[in-house]
Amino acid sequence: MRFDQPLPFALAICTFAGLALALLHPKPSVRIEGEIAMMEPSVALQRLDAADDIDIQPNLALTYAALAIEAGEFDVAKTVLTRLQSQGQDTPEIELMLANAARLSGNPKSEMDHLAAAYAITPTVTLRQQLGLAYRADRQPAQERALLLSVSGVDLTSHDARRLADLLRQSRQFVLLEALYLDRADGDGPDADDAKQLFINHLLEGGRLTEAHQHAMRWFAASRQDQHMLQTAIPAFLNWGALDEAMSLALSGLQAAPTKAYQLIVVFLDTGQQGSALAFQQAWLDHNGDIPPEAWPVLIDIAERTGYLAGLRTAISKTAPEALPADTISAVMLQFLRYQGPASLYSFSAYLRRDVLQHQPLIGAAWAADQSNQINSAAFLIAAAKGEMTEWDWLIWGNIAATLKGSSAYQTLLTGAPAQSRASSALQLGFMAIRKQPVPPLSAGKGD
Repeated sequence: MRFDQPLPFALAICTFAGLALALLHPKPSVRIEGEIAMMEPSVALQRLDAADDIDIQPNLALTYAALAIEAGEFDVAKTVLTRLQSQGQDTPEIELMLANAARLSGNPKSEMDHLAAAYAITPTVTLRQQLGLAYRADRQPAQERALLLSVSGVDLTSHDARRLADLLRQSRQFVLLEALYLDRADGDGPDADDAKQLFINHLLEGGRLTEAHQHAMRWFAASRQDQHMLQTAIPAFLNWGALDEAMSLALSGLQAAPTKAYQLIVVFLDTGQQGSALAFQQAWLDHNGDIPPEAWPVLIDIAERTGYLAGLRTAISKTAPEALPADTISAVMLQFLRYQGPASLYSFSAYLRRDVLQHQPLIGAAWAADQSNQINSAAFLIAAAKGEMTEWDWLIWGNIAATLKGSSAYQTLLTGAPAQSRASSALQLGFMAIRKQPVPPLSAGKGD
């Protein structure tokens, strides 16, 4: 800018002067806003009450309304907020403040109207749940139900879906309930599995067994034969006593994914259907030539829980001794030892490799003792006492130890057992019983 030209220079000076004047003398609403920021709430409210003839800006008006609500001056808050609305300033925040004022003043109808208005402006999950809670508190199930039905079933939260299901069940709107269950079951939300079971229960309750079976198989196919789908569906059939349909589902799963269907054995057992569990176990074993490694823990668990060892015997007969790791073989042999005693191990002598006996020394102790190898039996018992054993295993341990009494192996066991252990205590009591001689009765030989 050239200062030798008087007109532009004068205009510039006027402009700068105007800005300085505006900064030094702000609008009244801006000045008030700065003042109340430094005040206590009660004093700030008095200051705003005294300034009601000033054109208050929206942010200052919201502060005014909040202070009024906090002080219990609900009519003042309503007046300020409705003035903003009349100026085209309606927002969810304003509606929520009006709803809060209505609630605190004991006007639930007005509260719900303002909450509904806020939700209409911005239909968020939070606002929907807040409005739903207000309807529920005021015992207006029809309005709450309509609110939740206004949203697609797949877009509801898990909590809202459960609430809507309750409302539909209470009003006996079973067609809508079925549609809700199906939406959730076909979705990928966290409650999809629960929805599948609820939907199947709904169909079974209505005697629609064929439809329930068809939907379960549809989910199974859609999941690319994921056994988890059947693990979710089968318990629903079992809980309704539909054993034939549950078994049909399991056998369909066996045909579709034979190597993985062993997971369904436990489903039957966990629902108290031991007979069906064992029957399906046999069907699975008959269908599979080789036993996949991941199936062995399930087969062992079934044997341990039921005492039915035919499944394990069939599985082990399909598997070469060298094909199984030591921990699997020892877990299998332990079931035979527990339920059928040491004599049962003879059928599996080829599997009793040294690494197997070392992994589970209780089996080694029983096997050695049954072959009259007392020294080895004592060594295995000492090793077993240093590991973890169940009450049942300790009983077996004690029975094997008792067969060594009176031998040098028993002395070895006595001195080698871990000090201050359960094994040491049991052996000490046994040793004292051996050493203690019976005392003849004083009346012996008399009165005969």
